[in-house]
Amino acid sequence: MTAGNGWLSEDPWSVCTTECTGAITPAQQAVIDAKCNAAGKAAFDGTDDEYAMFEAEGAANAGAANMMGCFDTAFASTASDAVCPGTGCSWEGTCDTDKLCWNDEWTGDAWLADGNGFCIGKCEGGITMEEENKLHDLCNKDAMNKFMSAGGDPTAWDNQLEMGAATAATNGMENCFDKAFNDNNYK
Repeated sequence: MTAGNGWLSEDPWSVCTTECTGAITPAQQAVIDAKCNAAGKAAFDGTDDEYAMFEAEGAANAGAANMMGCFDTAFASTASDAVCPGTGCSWEGTCDTDKLCWNDEWTGDAWLADGNGFCIGKCEGGITMEEENKLHDLCNKDAMNKFMSAGGDPTAWDNQLEMGAATAATNGMENCFDKAFNDNNYK
């Protein structure tokens, strides 16, 4: 599968070895980018360097937002062809008959959700690393295309996705804090 700018839209994210067909060409992308950049710069009240910084940040945020929206939808899907068919995915499962748990993707351990150690057996029903990787693979291509259509450089995709995800996570924490603060009528 190739993206219209001549880059593979899946790992290893390298330049295509053959001509890209059926998608926007690099020349068409350049015309669109030039038109949109001219309009954006005309409306922007700042320096060219500031514009370039905000453009890169905007592309990263667009890609990350697309990735998160796709991930959340696919995570909850109960369709027969979903990653977790029938039930949708869950961050938590159960182990040792009745204890809440979660699977640690880095170590492969099943942790008790209360933080008091590990499960004796497997954590059943909690998302596995394989399932989580399927979700990311499912959404990554669309997110990269959104990133590129927002002016992002495909060679910077991985770093920019991390930057956008970090920004989104920080915003989510701020929104959660603000909501809890307001719900408790704090001043």
